[in-house]
Amino acid sequence: MSSASRTLAAARIRRVATELASVRDELVFIGGSVLPLLVDIERRFDAPRETNDVDAVSAAASYTRSARIEQHIRDAGYRHDTAARHRGRWISPSGEIFDLSFAGDFSGASGSAVDLMAIETAQAMDDAPEIRHLSPVGLLLMKSAAFEDRGRKQPSDSRDLADIAVLLVGCDIVADAAASQAEVRAEVRLRAERLLAVPGLRSGLLRHFADRRPIPPDDPDSLCAEAEAMLERLIQLAT
Repeated sequence: MSSASRTLAAARIRRVATELASVRDELVFIGGSVLPLLVDIERRFDAPRETNDVDAVSAAASYTRSARIEQHIRDAGYRHDTAARHRGRWISPSGEIFDLSFAGDFSGASGSAVDLMAIETAQAMDDAPEIRHLSPVGLLLMKSAAFEDRGRKQPSDSRDLADIAVLLVGCDIVADAAASQAEVRAEVRLRAERLLAVPGLRSGLLRHFADRRPIPPDDPDSLCAEAEAMLERLIQLAT
């Protein structure tokens, strides 16, 4: 991921976090826009995947609290895009697309244990400790869950798998997993096992790495082998 992509991603997240300062402490930034903040592979790829939105999740404890957060977002000048497929899509005053979801058990929340784990393992942004975003482990868990829901049948077309692939070869995710709580490591093991069992995983990884235009001596085959080896290490680490 180029340094320009990292700078752009950080600037977009900072802008949204500043505009939503009244609820910033209750947000964790997620999704593909976080990936450039976690990986350091500008010497490995020529073509990063850009995202056109900023995503966040909140661990609001109730529907009432989630409604209050949404009111704060409106007060910041954001417009709720009720025509969008994503029910939590907002448009900022500057035109930034902001997708917000809620973790929890109330109506409208995900009810997902993975979402809660991702929030619990979030980390502070470099040079902006008041902003939290997913850690490598958190992004792996959320992207793996999304891949299960919408990408498993066509791995080669899955943007979630594309992000997972870059994450696996772009940072020391094993060290991040090793520092996590036992229940998080167990979930990492499960997700890694399920990824390795996906029919067509290798062909999907090869396509996604090819799309990123690896810089020699890296090539899609070697990067694919590296990603698969990383999944194996995650399985062993989490036992």
